Amino acid sequence: MSSPTSTDRIEQFFHHLAILKAYTKRVIVSGNPLTPEEEQDRADRIQEFLNIGLPFDLTEKDMVTILYRKLFSVA
Repeated sequence: MSSPTSTDRIEQFFHHLAILKAYTKRVIVSGNPLTPEEEQDRADRIQEFLNIGLPFDLTEKDMVTILYRKLFSVA
């Protein structure tokens, strides 16, 4: 079995990012809680998001900024 390429990891990073942004918007902006299954999925995705980003020299602060970017923009 081959290891994932950098491109694969970047695609995974952005896939997790899109889902995490949706969860964040739903909870923080809309005030709707996650189900227990979604909460577990969120926790797993956050861990994988961090694990993917760190080898690309992104700090945790960088990744949090990416996650929350444009979340609170005024329409």
